[in-house]
Amino acid sequence: MSKIGRRQTVYFIAFLLLLSGGLWYSNRDCLAQEGKAAPDTTITDVQEPAVSGFFYPRDPEKLKEMLNRLLANAPQKELAGRPVALISPHAGYDYSGGVAAYGYKAVQGKGYKRVIVLAPSHYGKRYRGAAILKARYYKTPLGQVEIDQEVCNQLAEHPPYFGRDALFGYYSGAYKNEHSIETQLPFLQTVLGEFKLVPVLLGVLMEDDFQKIADALRPYMDENTLVVVSSDFTHYGDRFSYTPFRSNIEENLKKLDRGATERILALDFDGLMRYREETGITVCGFYPIAVLLKLLPREAQGTVLVYDTSGKMVNDFSHSVSYTSIVFTAPGKKTGKATPGTRNAECGVRSVDYGIPYSEFRTQHSQFYSSPILLIGENTPPSGELTAEEGQVLLSLARTTLDSYTRDRKLPEVKEGTLSPRLREKCGVFVTLHKNGELRGCIGHILPKAPLWQAVVENAMCSGFRDFRFPPLKEEELREINLEVSVLSPLRRINGPEEFQVGQEGILIRLGNASAVFLPQVATEQGWDREETLHHLCQKAG
Repeated sequence: MSKIGRRQTVYFIAFLLLLSGGLWYSNRDCLAQEGKAAPDTTITDVQEPAVSGFFYPRDPEKLKEMLNRLLANAPQKELAGRPVALISPHAGYDYSGGVAAYGYKAVQGKGYKRVIVLAPSHYGKRYRGAAILKARYYKTPLGQVEIDQEVCNQLAEHPPYFGRDALFGYYSGAYKNEHSIETQLPFLQTVLGEFKLVPVLLGVLMEDDFQKIADALRPYMDENTLVVVSSDFTHYGDRFSYTPFRSNIEENLKKLDRGATERILALDFDGLMRYREETGITVCGFYPIAVLLKLLPREAQGTVLVYDTSGKMVNDFSHSVSYTSIVFTAPGKKTGKATPGTRNAECGVRSVDYGIPYSEFRTQHSQFYSSPILLIGENTPPSGELTAEEGQVLLSLARTTLDSYTRDRKLPEVKEGTLSPRLREKCGVFVTLHKNGELRGCIGHILPKAPLWQAVVENAMCSGFRDFRFPPLKEEELREINLEVSVLSPLRRINGPEEFQVGQEGILIRLGNASAVFLPQVATEQGWDREETLHHLCQKAG
């Protein structure tokens, strides 16, 4: 075996499944603290970019060239008024950049002086409310964006929501490694030039929080302010634990997303909430979108400019993320010029055809649980743990897969008869890539779906080229990639969270169609105890 990376590891994992009737929650994780709005008290000069070089080019000239090309390819649509808000995707530009460009083309040169970005928190410690950033600037390769600290300070002190009831607060930890706001900024810098930014990163929201946050933001919604909601739409596939259908995936995804889109265009907050409850739709920016529906004036008109999926882009719907660009306008003079669309032009309408009523979607496709169930991983699989030699074979297969697919877009040929019986057993497995100590891709199966060797090959390829949080792996990166192969044990029932052994067992939580999973090394790497691990797991599940 040729060792290209610095570190290669095989884990054998006892795995736990927690099917819960409620979220694990602690008041200590809220933004609010007694007598103040949030834990952070000092201001930093610059918020550094977290995904530059991964989600978009680090080199300023290459980034400018990419943005100009994406915007040039996006048609200028005729709109019935001045844009007041956008819904824009936040994946890597190779995947969602073309969709995002449609929305930003609609606001190009419109002279907005302030932009409020509402975005979901993917990585911050579980918290309730809205995290704002105590920094002077947010940096990208194109320069520094000034943060409107005057507005941020006013939001943090917004009466009557302060002290224990605070919904806005300074929480810099929520912004660590976060991409949902950052990915919008290079587009905004390109189409608007100078503007002030109000970053609002949403954690968990309770029933009344949506209206309260919208009420707090509304005074800043003047003619010089644009609201951008950062969100992808449906995340489909086993690694997202969301597979409400197994056939006609492309068409069913379009129907599912259109069901959400029609309620959004109608500003139907209650309808959107019901739709999520009944379908389990995995829209990562669901909370920011819901706040937007409370924030927009009732006369606002929404238009879907474009819709696409990563599954269509790579011709593989086993895993797919949906992207859409939506613009909301206030009544007034029409803007822009009518130009025929080039991508999914049928979506540029106010009324969207579901294909099937969402009330029937649950019956046809969804599975729900009526009572909580707890499961834990066995200590050993049926055939025992892997030997050191078997572990090296798996690492070699993963490394060879990355090399082969990077250079030739082909998977390696494997003679199954030469492998040990253990490697031919079906088993759950994850393949994780790190680069310079940072996550570079992680894909896997919790449940056994294929022989272990085959699952490693497929998941290694997907980690490098189908993890839509990152751009496809490039040949020059291979020497910097460290590999981990995590082999999972079967799942079995436990009686409660206290049986979960942090750092020794993986854990999965599921409620209806909402679920999330952590490998055992996640808690160890983050320094979390049991309670903190469960907090983060529930936040990840939504």
